[in-house]
Amino acid sequence: MCKSGGGILCRNGSNPTIVNVHFVDNYGRYGGGFYAYNAEPTVIDCTFWNNSVELQGGAILCTTASPMIIGCTIYGNTAPDQGGGLFAEEGSFPVLERTIIAGSLDGGSVLSLPGSAISLSCCNIYGNAGGDWVACIQDQYGFDGNIYADPLFCLPEAGDFTLQSGSSCLYSHHPGGWVCGLIGAHPIGCPASSVADGSVEAATWGGLKARINR
Repeated sequence: MCKSGGGILCRNGSNPTIVNVHFVDNYGRYGGGFYAYNAEPTVIDCTFWNNSVELQGGAILCTTASPMIIGCTIYGNTAPDQGGGLFAEEGSFPVLERTIIAGSLDGGSVLSLPGSAISLSCCNIYGNAGGDWVACIQDQYGFDGNIYADPLFCLPEAGDFTLQSGSSCLYSHHPGGWVCGLIGAHPIGCPASSVADGSVEAATWGGLKARINR
């Protein structure tokens, strides 16, 4: 078992640009897919799927780190001690743009501890066990293009994260009219399903919490 960063570990000023990498089936004590420690890497158009940890940060863990995470799909990751998608601690300030965090199996979408903060724009956070727009990011929901909608992946159980033609993650279907471009790492890949239409329901924050935490 890798102690930190099951897929990639960046530390002590290591600031690579990582593009179009698939982090799949990794496991570590901390940061199942990717761990940034005292570093500012840039992660672009990457997919994090089915990564898990013993403690925090199923897909991504940040410790005194401020990575840029752009156009990524983060799906089906697990963290028993919170942060299924991303965990930020000890003065970390990760920035996420045009990224999907969905389907975490445990640990909720994200968690930032006091002294850290997660910044999101044009992100879709949906369907995470343990909560989606949780307390540390709830004030960003509905602003800067951030949404709560089924991404409508074509076949996620088989690792196909391309989007159905009705997905709200496509630039032409963004429910708020924001000019976000594509949200996530994968483009359209199949027709719209007859079961779901990708719409986003208007709701109060209280009503949203009742739906996503049930």
